[in-house]
Amino acid sequence: MKRRTPNPWFKRGTVPLTAREIAERVLAAANVSKPHKAALADLIGTINSSLRNHEGKGVRRVNEGAPARWELKEAAN
Repeated sequence: MKRRTPNPWFKRGTVPLTAREIAERVLAAANVSKPHKAALADLIGTINSSLRNHEGKGVRRVNEGAPARWELKEAAN
């Protein structure tokens, strides 16, 4: 499904995040303030796997080394 209106705060590719930062934002959106360390590590691993599997198909890695930083790819018109 295409986004009909542009994001008013960020253009695609302007805020590269690590898997940990994404996980923290997901948990904050779900009102989880103190996750267990093992659950957080599992979520980070799941997000990392998903980002690697989708690299080149909507997301791209923007740095070398660790931790990887990811951003949304520019949409092809």
